[in-house]
Amino acid sequence: MELEDKVQLTNQLQEQIVLLERRCSLMTAEEDELRGVLEQTDRARKIAEHELVEVAERVNLLTVQVQTLSTGVKDWWDILFNIDRQIDSLNTDSL
Repeated sequence: MELEDKVQLTNQLQEQIVLLERRCSLMTAEEDELRGVLEQTDRARKIAEHELVEVAERVNLLTVQVQTLSTGVKDWWDILFNIDRQIDSLNTDSL
């Protein structure tokens, strides 16, 4: 190989190195950006999981309250029914 061919080959290789370095730099920047997005997504997931736990706890509390109120309403209906029977009995006795 002649000196001129070697110089030309060296220049081509240097150009390829420059292109590869640029490509590597772009890929590194893209990787950093993707890591940032991943971290944001992970934080959002953790917040959503925490909110889900809070909502589940709230639902459980409300369920207990509804059951308690339902029992209370049933008890009041029983009391009203008994009062109504007593009134009917008193009305029947007084006639």
